[in-house]
Amino acid sequence: MITKFLDPILDSKPFEYVTIIEEKDTLGHLQCCFDGSRLIELIQGESEELLENHEIDKLVEEEIIIYLSGYTSELKFGVDNPDGAHMDVDSCFDLALSHCGDGDSASELLDICLSKSKYLVNENWDKIKALAHKLLEKNTLLESEVIDLL
Repeated sequence: MITKFLDPILDSKPFEYVTIIEEKDTLGHLQCCFDGSRLIELIQGESEELLENHEIDKLVEEEIIIYLSGYTSELKFGVDNPDGAHMDVDSCFDLALSHCGDGDSASELLDICLSKSKYLVNENWDKIKALAHKLLEKNTLLESEVIDLL
């Protein structure tokens, strides 16, 4: 959840708020202003929007990296909460499998995205820590507060 708004590739994906208030088995969440149905429609060819295959590849990769970055950040903080991350990891696998068509190719894509996620988390670690400290103070931050902070 944390790195969703740290990279320029994500500028077109606004969110409502980010919180560390635990819900079910998660350590917090990011409330988005969009859902992934557009991406699934593009992958399945059900959208009237025409994109080149490389554009769809890039969108899928970016979405997977977003999902993996929250768990990657938690691990770097020393928190291993696989139960809370399972929804994100399941979404990653479903998206990769839907896009690639087979398990081996999906696993390769997930490995690539995990590497990129780790890179982004490492490159933005100071921002992630600043955001984490602010979240510990307030529990929930609106998008505008996050933008001001970063």
